[in-house]
Parts: sequence; C-alpha cells; structure tokens
Amino acid sequence: MNLVKLIFSYDRPLQLWGLVRSLLDNSDLAPAQIHCICKSSTLSFRQAYAVVGRELGCQIVHENRLLPGVDIRRLLKLASHPGLRRRLNTGLNSLNRHALLELIRIHAAPVDYVSLAVDDMVYFQHANFAHATKVLGAHPAICLWSWRIGEDLQNGPVQIATENYWTIAHATAPLPYSYIFHTDGSVFRKTDLLNWLDLLPVATQNSLTLNVIEGKLAEYSELHRTDLPIGPLHAGPMQQGCITWQLNRVTLSSSTAYTKTELTDPYHLLRLFRSGTRLNYRPLYNRTDWIIALNKASAVNPTHVAPNPQAVAVWSQALVSG
Repeated sequence: MNLVKLIFSYDRPLQLWGLVRSLLDNSDLAPAQIHCICKSSTLSFRQAYAVVGRELGCQIVHENRLLPGVDIRRLLKLASHPGLRRRLNTGLNSLNRHALLELIRIHAAPVDYVSLAVDDMVYFQHANFAHATKVLGAHPAICLWSWRIGEDLQNGPVQIATENYWTIAHATAPLPYSYIFHTDGSVFRKTDLLNWLDLLPVATQNSLTLNVIEGKLAEYSELHRTDLPIGPLHAGPMQQGCITWQLNRVTLSSSTAYTKTELTDPYHLLRLFRSGTRLNYRPLYNRTDWIIALNKASAVNPTHVAPNPQAVAVWSQALVSG
C-alpha cells in the first residue's frame, strides 16, 4: 500500500502513544508507514516523543530545530497584550521550527496517498487503508476519504456504493460532509493534498501552524468551492473508524472547548508518561455506545467526543500504570 500516515502532535506524547497503538490494533498500517511530526515546548516533551518511536516503531520527526529546552508557552504568557502575544508567537515559531508545509511535502513525496491525523484521536473500529486508497484510485470524482464519518453514527443523505462505502456531493451536503479539508482521519491522493497546500499564501507559509492551515483552507473551500480543482464527491466507510477526543488544548491561540482538570494538563500527562503510564483503548474498540452516551446531551457531531467531564472520566479509564 503506497500510503503514509502523518500524525501531528504538540506536547502530547501520551495521547500520541495511544493513537498510534490504536492504529496498529485497528488498521492495516505497518509502523514504518506512520510518521509523527512532533512539536515540543520543552526538552522533556521531546525526549518523551522519542520513547513513543522506540516502543511502537513509528517514525518521530521533530518540528523544533532550535531552543528545544525552552517552554515557548510560558514565554508567551509573559506577554500580556494579545497583539504582542500573537507577534511573539509568530516570531518564536518561525525561529524554532521547520516549516510545517515543508515537512508535509517531504514525507508525502515517496507515496501516492497521504492520510492525516492529530494526536488527540483514537481509531476504535477497523480502518482498511488499502481499501480506501483503492476507492480513491478507481474514482477520480472522489476528492477525499474520511474515517471520522461512518453511516453507523451519522444519518446524512448519502449514496451507498456496492463496495461498502458511502459518497455524497460535498457542495450541497450538510456538515460534516461539506467539510472537505480536515486533518482528523482524512485520506487524500498526494496530488490533491499538494494542490490544497499550494492555495495557502506564499508569504506566510513558513510560519503556518496546523490549526491555521486547516482554518484557512476551510475558509477558502467555502468561498471558492466551485473553482477548486478537486472531485465533487466526499467518501467514507460504513463504520466510522476514528474519533477526536477534544481532551485538552496546548496552544494559547486555540479556542477549542475542553474540561480543565489535572488529567487534561499536558505537564501532568507528561509526568504520567515518563513514569510508565500508557493508554489502553481496547475496551472501547468495536463499540459506539460510549460515543452515543457521551454526546447525548450535546450538539457535538460524532466526529468528535463532547468536551465534558464525563468524557475525561471515560478517557482516564484507559490509563494503565507501568
């Protein structure tokens, strides 16, 4: 299978370990196909990422190139004015890391298909990546495959294909089907992914973060959907393969809702990981009842887990001391 899985992670080695383990349990990917692009605010986080690679066999790529022992988030907190904080963040990021787009292009170069993920996810049902790439290769009208959307948890107006997958015309579809550039379990032809990335402003490409990349391309797709050189169809599996927890946030610019407790603090989770704690998601595999229960009282789409204390409690049950 001519595919690479790119996972983006920032100060979440424990969560990254759990995601990679779930991929090895619930997909046809080999460890060598999983490349983790990791950003570390301290040397301790950087060293913890190296442990993930040694234990699970995936490739760890450090986004940081300078100042690996400096906690950039704490420096940013010293800047009280929001405008100053944003400028300081941009300046430090451009000094302290390789250009993210450059890393994506480098690791996508040898393959024909690229799947994207973020560290705060779990693959809880089987994901057959060979099947997904076969569908994309045979049907140019499909612009992406989404493991985070399955007919077992959604009830959108899709067409069911005879090869056991759904399709929908994304231009007239409701969310989440109309969201056609995302990093939570997507699979793209490499050529389509690179076309997406080429739409980003050249002047700012070296300083773009993952959240900014996704936000800018989502905005562009809404404004210029009919002009995009991509197929009209979105596709995915009958059974949803993955979900995003929304457990915590690590960037000061993020507006993602989450439950703030010790168990969602990145530094506490780092201490747990260094002491030997790992994530065992197996009790959640091949089930959807826990997702339905956690999202029942919210308007959160089942592509994500509702960011509530109950979700933290369920997630924490997967923690296993070493």
